[in-house]
Amino acid sequence: MSYTCVKRLVRQFSSFFRARGATKTEAPVDNGVHRPPKVSVPARRPEVRQSTNDEQNEQVNKTAKTTRQAKTEQIKVGAFKFCSQKFTFHTPSYQFPDETNVLERRFVASRMLSCRIPPPTGYTTPVRWPMSKTKVWLSNLGGAKDLEKMKGGQNWLRVRDKFVHFDGGGTHFRKGAAEYLRFLGSAVPLSSSLIRTALDMGAGVASFGADLLTYGILTLSYAPHDQHSFQIQCALERGIPAMLAALQRTRLPLPSASFDLIHCSRCRQVGPDKLAEIDRLLRPGGYVVESRSSESVTVNALIEELCWKKIFSKRRQGHTTIYQKSKTPCRRRSEKYPLCTEKYGAETEALKDTPWGQQFGSCRFTTANIQRHPTSIQMPSIRDVGAAHGQLPAHPKVIEKNMKAELALTKTHLNYYRDYGFSASSAGASGLRNVMDMNAGFGSFAAILEDDKVPVWVMNVVPIEAPNTLQHVYDRGLIGIYHDWCQDAPTYPRTYDAVRMENFSSMKFVERCGLVSVVLEVDRILRPGGLFLFSDHASMYGALQPIMLALGFKANGVQNVSSAEHDQMLAVWQKKAV
Repeated sequence: MSYTCVKRLVRQFSSFFRARGATKTEAPVDNGVHRPPKVSVPARRPEVRQSTNDEQNEQVNKTAKTTRQAKTEQIKVGAFKFCSQKFTFHTPSYQFPDETNVLERRFVASRMLSCRIPPPTGYTTPVRWPMSKTKVWLSNLGGAKDLEKMKGGQNWLRVRDKFVHFDGGGTHFRKGAAEYLRFLGSAVPLSSSLIRTALDMGAGVASFGADLLTYGILTLSYAPHDQHSFQIQCALERGIPAMLAALQRTRLPLPSASFDLIHCSRCRQVGPDKLAEIDRLLRPGGYVVESRSSESVTVNALIEELCWKKIFSKRRQGHTTIYQKSKTPCRRRSEKYPLCTEKYGAETEALKDTPWGQQFGSCRFTTANIQRHPTSIQMPSIRDVGAAHGQLPAHPKVIEKNMKAELALTKTHLNYYRDYGFSASSAGASGLRNVMDMNAGFGSFAAILEDDKVPVWVMNVVPIEAPNTLQHVYDRGLIGIYHDWCQDAPTYPRTYDAVRMENFSSMKFVERCGLVSVVLEVDRILRPGGLFLFSDHASMYGALQPIMLALGFKANGVQNVSSAEHDQMLAVWQKKAV
């Protein structure tokens, strides 16, 4: 690093709390504060042995570090103030009261706040898993009483005294999801190893996904922030995997051929475009369960075009129909669903696994048929995929080598995290259940926890600027999403017990939107008492440490695990409990 670069870094760091102008795409939210400027993070150095010039640069870096420390000593604990109480349940990209018909994510930069999201009055340490599956604190939720009034007859939830109780009911299974799953089990092999990942569309409070856990099936539930308000917040407070989303015009932030089972209970009108998106997400041989008041004529007219087969149709509190996708590639010539490569060109094949911000259309992608086996969690069958983000080598042997290396390194890091409070029995004062990995890679962190039978679930996030590894995460039998960390995550405030940030210094969005913005988003989604796990270069730690101090986080432990070839710091910070 040149001396000029070092001076620039120091100047940028000293202006840490200087106001930044708001984006003009929408009238700025009146939160009483301005967003701080970006904090520059030095680019990651190549992991090679140092030459003589490198040794000189290292001395300059040490000088810069000393200067930086002197500049940041004046940062005080609590420098980031709390927003007003009206932002307690703030989800920037999903709450647009004036546009109730627009349910999809819509990012507006000015809605991202530079203050801390406050907990609601009376916030209480969440109920521990597995008790949280059936009851949670009323004081931690927004709109639970309104939801009870709207959905009480469908047995979604009951509010009693200080708790919200979940009896397992849903729109199409008022007697409970357990009884509904027994009904579906006559046609779908829920108890076999053939089904591991499921997607529940319009999931309500996620009782369907909660009961699928007893079958060893990991379900990603989603619903919009609509008139039913905080249904996904209820799901996450229960400890059930869930996210905010809606299937209206754009693809879901998920890779192709990811789910063995897709469930839709009284979904909105399912037209040709939406069916094509469901087909993209469904594995060959996978099942689609549709429950509604009457059998869908629209779907029945289109399934043959997609090479689906209707295998079950029966009336039960309405009508339930089950379809199965062909196990072999669909060769049917279809006017409604031509192959995307035929309709738009061969280059569109890579788009099936880069769905971020894409509008869906009525065409079919070819989907890989990956067979799972008992050891898939550690080393799945490797898809022969293209480098969709232009970075990941496509050859399966190279992918397998990288996956093994990541697994070994992650095991080492996890041992340090456990020494500093990250364990199955303790995450602050609340217990550990919901975990997010912000740069998940191949999902090794989640795979180790799953293999060790730690009672957690992990939302594996693959940033849109990172190598496209999310297909391999799903092939392990895990779940996750694509995301741009310059935007807010698809979740409510205070919904995760632990968040892991690893190797962010190589990401372009750190320069694009600033490290402060990213860390404020971590603070938004992390529960009081929750843990923030960090692993990256020492330069990144130096930039992050004063921000965590300003947020009032406590350092449980810091470990330098540098080698002769590269520097590496591990840290665990804990958010202050209420």
